[in-house]
Amino acid sequence: MSRGPRRDRPAPRPISEMPDPLTISEVAEVLRVSEGIVYRLIREDEMPAVRIGGKKGRGGVLLMYREDLQEYIARIRGKAVGG
Repeated sequence: MSRGPRRDRPAPRPISEMPDPLTISEVAEVLRVSEGIVYRLIREDEMPAVRIGGKKGRGGVLLMYREDLQEYIARIRGKAVGG
């Protein structure tokens, strides 16, 4: 069984066309995962993000810089099975 691109979602926009920094929703769009997965990766320190506003690590808005996302993608490509 071939696992090609999913047809129920449009292809994500190129990172270069997205704002900097990106919202969690935009990061999820690029990675084609749910926002929940992105939040989990951030919480587990697998993925960098900056929090704007809020107190004591709660509230506010989480953002990620394009460069950090591109570095994360390069790192996980290096960890890919067979890579």
